[in-house]
Amino acid sequence: ESFEISLNSAKDDLPLFTLTMSGSKVNHHGLEGDDANSEMSLVVGDFRMVSTAYGRTLESYRTILGLAPSSSTSLLTVKYSKGTNAVRSCNVGGADKLECEACAEIVLSPMRFVHIHSQVFTLIEYVTEGVFGAIAASVASSAAAAAMEVAKSSQTGERLFYIVASGSNLVVPQAAYSEKHFSFHSGNFEAHYRAFEGDVGSEAQVSLMDVSMNCSQNMQMVSAPVNMSVSVKLKPPFTQITEDERATKVEMSISRIRLLVARCHYAQMMHTIDYNIGEQDNFLREEKAHAVKDNTKEEKPTGATVNSIIKNLTHAGVENVEVVKRMYINFNIQELSVELCGDTTDDPIMSLAAVKAHILMKLLPDEKQTKAYVTMHDLVCDDRRVGSVDHTFRRMVGRANVNRMKSSIRARDEENESEVFLLNYTKYAEDDSRDIEVKIGSSQVVVLPDVISDMLKFIKVAPYPYERAESSRSSSALSEQPDETSMQVVVTDDEPEEVETCFESVTQGQLPT
Repeated sequence: ESFEISLNSAKDDLPLFTLTMSGSKVNHHGLEGDDANSEMSLVVGDFRMVSTAYGRTLESYRTILGLAPSSSTSLLTVKYSKGTNAVRSCNVGGADKLECEACAEIVLSPMRFVHIHSQVFTLIEYVTEGVFGAIAASVASSAAAAAMEVAKSSQTGERLFYIVASGSNLVVPQAAYSEKHFSFHSGNFEAHYRAFEGDVGSEAQVSLMDVSMNCSQNMQMVSAPVNMSVSVKLKPPFTQITEDERATKVEMSISRIRLLVARCHYAQMMHTIDYNIGEQDNFLREEKAHAVKDNTKEEKPTGATVNSIIKNLTHAGVENVEVVKRMYINFNIQELSVELCGDTTDDPIMSLAAVKAHILMKLLPDEKQTKAYVTMHDLVCDDRRVGSVDHTFRRMVGRANVNRMKSSIRARDEENESEVFLLNYTKYAEDDSRDIEVKIGSSQVVVLPDVISDMLKFIKVAPYPYERAESSRSSSALSEQPDETSMQVVVTDDEPEEVETCFESVTQGQLPT
């Protein structure tokens, strides 16, 4: 009738995540004399996964996976197949399974998923390295003992997980302790997660249909539902490769989308990158509690060796290697329309429309920088403020209609014949300064100072009240420093049709004399 599984940490034997199931049925099938092939099926009437209450995660985010708000009952069906013959009968949505040693088919009814980045990756490591590693190895009497045995073993064989869901909701908090969040609703969800053998790593292919987006203030951020595909590639943190090769790579492809972004949304996006996606702390434990417990254990001379081993293990029971990984997020959008607004999405400032939009975000924690590179073709930019309806010039950026440029345009490659807009953005974590570089090709540009002033206010993000322990700067000191902005427009002599504009946000003490 009711079943509960506690995923305990290999470091302290305390719960990390708790799985609660009701109305569950488990069946295991095995062939006599064939230990290499087996099947297990699990049917659950209600299912939820909850993170521990020891950390700082808000109560509303502790249910990582659970019932969708619009549903009264949920259903989880899992079929796990191990062995060559068993894998052949497993339905994985047409994915290649020739090299798979095991595969799983997971079907979810409408569910709600909370993405706190560090907790999700802790769970993935626990399941792939801890649970399946323990199944492949031997079962020990305690989590700490099992951890030491699993740490010695390595994953063998390729594993494939096929996940299907309908009517799912994804919540992306600004931080584990912040009430602000973005909410995504998907009509249909389909994912393939493949864990490769050895040090190759893993990858996930996700397809989403009819996706809508809202903020925690219930403002709609996507004018119409869109379809998208997501690809994620992960490398083991200890692999002897370059930082770029070790980085987590995310590819997102969208055919057509129209975004409504208010000033508060932009600030929330920047804080989400810093305090959710880029956060190292998983907020599953309180540091002070660890320190007291570790000091208490160190007083026992007989357990010093065991404690030193456990201290160097992750929650999944594998050796803890402190590696700061980069993350690259690549967006490819065929038709992009963005409306930048003031306090709400009903207060438009400027609209941008382009085709073949390419956005690359690089999170570089090792260099304490966040970079973004934006490329757009056939960019059109209009002044959308309510007070500018009767103005003569409302189009700020558009295709130039100048005959003298025809000869230079013909000389370009076919790919570069359309209007190109380039933006390079760099944020420095140490002093919270930002560099913004804008390059516009052979377009007609109308300079509207009041619109530029509004946009500089739009991209200005106030310091977040929370400060990481390792940060050397204080948020209070930053808030006391008045911000100044400099703007530079460069027109090169060799390319008169190209205009380059640079914006730099600096503090008063950094202003040039």
